[in-house]
Amino acid sequence: MKKHACIVLAAGKGTRMKSSLAKVLHPLAGRPMLHYPLQTARAAGSERIFVVIGHQGAEVEQAVAAPDVEFVVQEQQLGSGHAVAVCEQALAGFDGDILILCGDVPFITTDTITHFLDAHAGSEAAVSVLSVHLDNPHGYGRIVRGSQDELHAIVEHRDATPPQQLIREINTGIYCCRAAFLFSALGKVGTDNDQGEYYLPDIIAIGRAAGLHVQAVIAPDWQEVEGINDRAGLARAEDRMQALIRQRHMLGGVSILQPASTYIDDRVEISAEVTLHPGTVLQGRTTIGSGCTIGAGSALIDARVGTNVHIGPCCVIEDADVPDGERIGACQHRHGTTAP
Repeated sequence: MKKHACIVLAAGKGTRMKSSLAKVLHPLAGRPMLHYPLQTARAAGSERIFVVIGHQGAEVEQAVAAPDVEFVVQEQQLGSGHAVAVCEQALAGFDGDILILCGDVPFITTDTITHFLDAHAGSEAAVSVLSVHLDNPHGYGRIVRGSQDELHAIVEHRDATPPQQLIREINTGIYCCRAAFLFSALGKVGTDNDQGEYYLPDIIAIGRAAGLHVQAVIAPDWQEVEGINDRAGLARAEDRMQALIRQRHMLGGVSILQPASTYIDDRVEISAEVTLHPGTVLQGRTTIGSGCTIGAGSALIDARVGTNVHIGPCCVIEDADVPDGERIGACQHRHGTTAP
């Protein structure tokens, strides 16, 4: 894999969320949704990671601040092309590839991104876009291919002709580009479109016009690349994330007696040989040692539970330590104390 940097787009407000909170800050399994594409960028080996911030930028920066993350401010939200262009100075002198991810696409996996990066490098493309097939592509930019299956252009739904609107292969908003080509092409992107914005997809046509190789790489699973646009989408994402988290813990030796009724934050750590009864809620930085049983309907928030502990049904343990071997009866509330 060639060296690459990563730009994560996170400047938008997300008006369809109908929220005073920036879209990328909405919690998903106890973390801001922006956390997840950042984790994927790290796991995929990005040498440098940039987050483009705008709406509530200070809050976004505070939420995901880390030594390996740099922030670039997009003062005005003038489209996806403009959002990437503001990173040009920060990436001056970088001669590798640039991976572009979306802050509201939390399920993209390391395997898919690694395959995408390898396909980009192997084909010596100037720009690659990750695409996916959808049964209902309404609202998405269409991947327009030629007679030899080559990529011609990406056309936004609102700008597409009726035949183009029948295309089911869509743009996921995830790209990989040669750095020199990317910023040169962005300098040629105009605003002659329905929104009057600088569209990042226009770099595909610019690359083709320059005689460079451009390509679309098809993602294996549409759910990986689904963006979160509104509260209904956020609820669907929470269901999916919870299923993944529960699966991870069950494969690690945790018994969850009624998985669909159990909620577990992404930060929670659970040892093997733990049993969770129906309706358990585990939040924050809760840790549970081996051999524990958590009763039905109990909630643990930032709790630190030792080994071989039995917690009865309908208990609330918040910001408290529970020592090894303790038995807590039903309907107990423990807050901010260390058990005797």
